[in-house]
Amino acid sequence: MTPTDYLHALHTACTVLGVGGNASTAQIHAAQRRMSRASHPDAGGDARVFRLVQLSGDLLFMHATRIEVPSGTVRDLLAAAAEVNARPKPEPDSRWIRPVSTPARGLLLDVRV
Repeated sequence: MTPTDYLHALHTACTVLGVGGNASTAQIHAAQRRMSRASHPDAGGDARVFRLVQLSGDLLFMHATRIEVPSGTVRDLLAAAAEVNARPKPEPDSRWIRPVSTPARGLLLDVRV
């Protein structure tokens, strides 16, 4: 594990849980529970996302409490993040997308949420 991998894993974990790099253990625990409830497979979530949330919480907790982080945890988190990002995106609902043409960039999509 290189320092770059560790920093990348920390950034990914913070992004997944929506906490800052200096979050307390209570904030990390609350964010992990909130995201776990939303992504749990029994509640209709994706198992890959749930695993990523669990690994993110574990890594940030170890970092916040100054516990030595095993290189396998970093490797697993980065692999889970790559797997989640590589999954096919669902087709967008055409009712919410209106094509917008610009000469410089081709076809852009204006998404209304």
